[in-house]
Amino acid sequence: MCAERKSIGTVITFASARLTAARKDSLFVRDEFRASDNVTLNLGRRVDHLTRPAETTRFSPHASFVWKPDAETTVHLGYARYVLPTPNEAASAGTAAVAATSACLPGPVGNEASRETDDCFDIGAQRALGSFTAAIDAYWRKARNLIDEGRFGAAGEMVAFNYDRGRFRGIELSMTHRASRLSG
Repeated sequence: MCAERKSIGTVITFASARLTAARKDSLFVRDEFRASDNVTLNLGRRVDHLTRPAETTRFSPHASFVWKPDAETTVHLGYARYVLPTPNEAASAGTAAVAATSACLPGPVGNEASRETDDCFDIGAQRALGSFTAAIDAYWRKARNLIDEGRFGAAGEMVAFNYDRGRFRGIELSMTHRASRLSG
């Protein structure tokens, strides 16, 4: 005796679904100037054209200074500005989910996340020690409209939002080994 099989079909509709598209086109131009045998200056400019949340073009400077006091040592100092677009999923998520939270100003609906702008500063040194190279690098990043994600609303939907400002800093120590082959 065979049991009767029943099929149950469910139609799921997304009333608030919408298609979103974002595009980021970038062009980076850099030139290297050798002031002497042991001093180099790198200057660059980046142009970013973003289509979301509003169409804009941003110009970002890049600069670095490299000094080689001797054949084994390099010291560098740098600055760069970066523009990070809003995550694409932020446009499809309902911004009303963050209304009445700390992620936006009070109102009937939330604000769509804005693009992030970062100013990055970097200083470091490396020294060759035979087949090893030791390095130390310190950085400081200052962000405006820092992008983050959180779960908001009754459905716990992941929504992108901005902090007004953010600061990151750190120190990296590294050691690399140069060898001709990994195995015999």
